[in-house]
Amino acid sequence: MQKAIPTVEIINNALPQTQCQKCGFEGCKPYAQAILNGEPLNQCPPGGDRVIKVLAEIMGQETKPLNRSHGIFETRKIAVIREEECIGCTKCLPACPVDAILGSAKRMHVVITAECSGCDLCIDPCPVDCIEMKPIGQQTELKDFSITEGGINQNLSAQWATRHDNKNVRTARSLQSFSPQKLEQLKHNSNFSRERARVEIQEAIIRVRKRKELLKSRTLRKPDES
Repeated sequence: MQKAIPTVEIINNALPQTQCQKCGFEGCKPYAQAILNGEPLNQCPPGGDRVIKVLAEIMGQETKPLNRSHGIFETRKIAVIREEECIGCTKCLPACPVDAILGSAKRMHVVITAECSGCDLCIDPCPVDCIEMKPIGQQTELKDFSITEGGINQNLSAQWATRHDNKNVRTARSLQSFSPQKLEQLKHNSNFSRERARVEIQEAIIRVRKRKELLKSRTLRKPDES
């Protein structure tokens, strides 16, 4: 039986679809295209050795160790927002490639844990560092969404790929609906909005720090001796 010719779709289907960008590309599909064009196939930390082996078979190449400059293989983790520290800045919303975060401006945000791909792209944009990654084992409600011996659950991979594609489509459609003049206006307005958001975030950070200091002082304060 003749071996199938590698295509972007075949390569992409072998990737875990976490959309984490650790490979150096904007998602799994762009990395699949890059592999087809000659990019090394050992740049996917979430896939680890299992995915490298599959990709090597697809491409007819020898397996290679994971390139650790892109990260290391770990059991799947989930983003968790410490609710009491969230200031509702919304910076984590556009960062999530699979739309697994719910929230609105100046309101507490929450991660839909069953849909989180563990990409950790929401960590850096958070100005108050209230998001942390926790191992899947600490989320008991996700017992059916764990990594199996063969890799990440295929149903999850399909969900992440679909949600990522849908988000890209929505973004592209919104941009296509604007004229060049409108896009330039939006760019100007977004610069103003970013500056205003920056000031509001700084003020919120100060409030959070003061609240933490107050809570700390109350914890350290000894009870009055009677």
